[in-house]
Amino acid sequence: MNKGFRSLSDRIIESLFARSPLLATTYGVHSHDRELDRLDLQARLAHRAEVRDQLRELKAYEVASLSHTEQMDLSVLQGQLQVLLRWDEDIKVYERDANRYLVRLLDALFHAAVREYSPELERGKALLKRLQQLPAYLDTAAQNLRQGYDLPAVWTEIAVETADGADRFFRETLLPFAARCGKIQEELSDATEGARRSLLRFRAFLQNDLLPRCDGAFAVGRDFFEFLLEKEHGLHLKCKDLLLLGEDSVASIRGEMERAAKEISTRKSLGDVIRDIRREHPKADKLLDAYRRETERARDFVVSRELLTLPENDRLSVVETPPFARPTVPYGGYVAPAPFESKQEGLFWVTPVDPELKAAEVRQRLEEHNVYELPLMAIHEAYPGHHVQTLYANRASSKVRRVFWTPVFSEGWALYCEELALAHGYSDDPKVRLMGLKWQLMRACRVLVDVKLHLQQMTFAEAVDVLTSVAGVDRTSALAEVKRYTLTPTQPMSYFVGKREIERLRDDYRSHRGERFKLKDFHDKLLGYGSVPPAFIRDAMLH
Repeated sequence: MNKGFRSLSDRIIESLFARSPLLATTYGVHSHDRELDRLDLQARLAHRAEVRDQLRELKAYEVASLSHTEQMDLSVLQGQLQVLLRWDEDIKVYERDANRYLVRLLDALFHAAVREYSPELERGKALLKRLQQLPAYLDTAAQNLRQGYDLPAVWTEIAVETADGADRFFRETLLPFAARCGKIQEELSDATEGARRSLLRFRAFLQNDLLPRCDGAFAVGRDFFEFLLEKEHGLHLKCKDLLLLGEDSVASIRGEMERAAKEISTRKSLGDVIRDIRREHPKADKLLDAYRRETERARDFVVSRELLTLPENDRLSVVETPPFARPTVPYGGYVAPAPFESKQEGLFWVTPVDPELKAAEVRQRLEEHNVYELPLMAIHEAYPGHHVQTLYANRASSKVRRVFWTPVFSEGWALYCEELALAHGYSDDPKVRLMGLKWQLMRACRVLVDVKLHLQQMTFAEAVDVLTSVAGVDRTSALAEVKRYTLTPTQPMSYFVGKREIERLRDDYRSHRGERFKLKDFHDKLLGYGSVPPAFIRDAMLH
């Protein structure tokens, strides 16, 4: 082990958490729990200078002097620090993206109120200090945004929606938490109400002052998109390569779906077959039970087929999505445990169907939970998907690979798992196979939409139309999807591209190991490196 490099990399991680106390909390580092991020211009200039100094220090290390895992850490650190700088300096997110201020804040506040990493009173005292500073934090955000130009309207609209959810979170989660905090209950409740009023003033600023002057484009452009592909994801692909991959894959998968539909019915069209499939779903009051049963079945399947070794600290709770999160999590999702906390319990959120919705919308929501897609959801989010992948990543051998990750690995792995489970007999029902192909089609469409949106080759409305007309996504979900794509260039393409990268590495590892190859060993070893670019893992696995 190169002690100098390990010392430097640990120091870089510590400085990251010192610059962002909110991020530290969500990662399970609680030495900064009473602080908020400083994001005024002077602080950000100091942050940039510190990151540049760190990049210069990293250059001093010869690759040959490092082990394969240290070389991996070096590549991850250099790429992630370069990406941090360019988001700030080139895209100017702190002057253009109001949502950035809210998301990290809400993640940390949620963590403090819900995660039991220390007694409630102790968490409450730290939360009190943060809430007292929150008005100044939002004032800084507003000041930065007033200095911005070329602001995309859709980014500000997303921030307004986030602020609406935040108001509900304050009322439904933080205030009840404050009521449980004993001797500081009254003070914490007052601070929560004061912070909530500041949040509402910030929302009014976004809606009334900022949004009317938002006339900019969200597209990041070819240069920055390809920079992210290389530095954040370790991919030596160009936009043109992704467009070809997306186009070929959409055509190929559509053909497979047509053939699969004919196995189910020779008389009905593909669209009619899918509509029939979607009508078979659990009743609204049985939804959570259905997911719990399917998640347990998926776990048992992974063990019985010896697909991988489940970590000893495996704990997963299938629970209803909290009310404040339901507007942005309409169906469900996975909430990972923090990397540096001892309690490693994942949460599989399932969003109940609101009985006050109109009958047509209730039906549409339930159809998204049909009994043929529900198994794929359990595989993707839980076993052997995100939950297992996160538990492995959270015990990686270096802090670098616990902190930094790429969706090319995490989302690629979850999609890989869907096909893995079906290939090993999780279900032989052709209807499940067809819905699995439908999910693949969605991910292939994301590749095209991701690139074209950010190269300004496709409008927002055209992207929504692709998801609805080609991938078969309902319009409400498609609108929410495309909003997210505008904020997260290269994330949408990561599912399909990441699966392909993992499959290529698996095939190369099989050739490298020959008769000694075992799929379980490959999965255990792959996951053990953390959720970093598969390209960086390749050298370590093949030597």
